[in-house]
Amino acid sequence: MDVLLMLLGALLGMAANYATSQTDHVPWPLRLLREWSVPLVAVVLLLLVAGQVWLHFLERPVAIARTWNSSQPPYPGLEAFTEDDGGVFFGRDREIRDLVGRLNPSAPARAHRFVAVIGPSGSGKSSLVRAGLLPALRRRRAGG
Repeated sequence: MDVLLMLLGALLGMAANYATSQTDHVPWPLRLLREWSVPLVAVVLLLLVAGQVWLHFLERPVAIARTWNSSQPPYPGLEAFTEDDGGVFFGRDREIRDLVGRLNPSAPARAHRFVAVIGPSGSGKSSLVRAGLLPALRRRRAGG
């Protein structure tokens, strides 16, 4: 979309220059377009860069906070980690951020209604969702 807007601005500038190459009788809209095409392209370019920087800061990953009850054992054995085990569930931060970014992005138009977590049996899919994704979504919804 950004590139399309830049190309459109450049094409308008070229069209204005071409259409107004004759200096005798030039309609006022084409004269206005010729005079303002370069500044308008520069302003649009600056707005596009500013918008990309703003989106980058909106979508930057949030650090994952960990809390843990020390009376619990840190490893649930063969059972999947649960939300209560989120304090000791680690090593999957990149996957958690990716899932949160897909399900709850800062730009609602980029949200996915469904994300499949697939992998071999015992690879930690349930733990990733229960102890990683659910607490992260809850923290994001709470604003922290």
